[in-house]
Amino acid sequence: MLVEPTETENKAGLDQFIGALPSLSSAMPGDRNADVPEAVDPPILPPGERGDAEWDMLWGWANGAGVRKGKEAVPTPMYIVGFPPEQEGECGSAMVRLHDARRGLALWLKKTGVGDTDIGREVVVYCPIVSQSRDPAIAWAREVIVTLKLNGIDVDLEACYT
Repeated sequence: MLVEPTETENKAGLDQFIGALPSLSSAMPGDRNADVPEAVDPPILPPGERGDAEWDMLWGWANGAGVRKGKEAVPTPMYIVGFPPEQEGECGSAMVRLHDARRGLALWLKKTGVGDTDIGREVVVYCPIVSQSRDPAIAWAREVIVTLKLNGIDVDLEACYT
């Protein structure tokens, strides 16, 4: 936090403000003795030619991270008047969309059957998590996108209701 004194504040007022700073901090409750996860370098392929083995490795990283994130997601319950709460939340799914199925990862996903051709030259991959809930599917897609974009892949998230 940057604090700049002004001409209208006297020293006593500034001292009082500075004394209050620790009370402005926040903390997250949690188990003090819990294991702190170690920072992990993002999975990035080295520069150079990329063949089937590299695309397989990249998709494994991205999908694995997505599945872990999706399974951690807690759906927001859906409330409908006259019915009990639906703990799985909104019904739906999500997918990742790669824009050029003629080359790179998109072509590999299409060739291996992991992805489906959609609208012209695009490939989509649907969330593999078995659930009616939209929230875990979106968490999966967001995490997949992070890994793919770090590796220079042009990809978007698309969510839908069912």
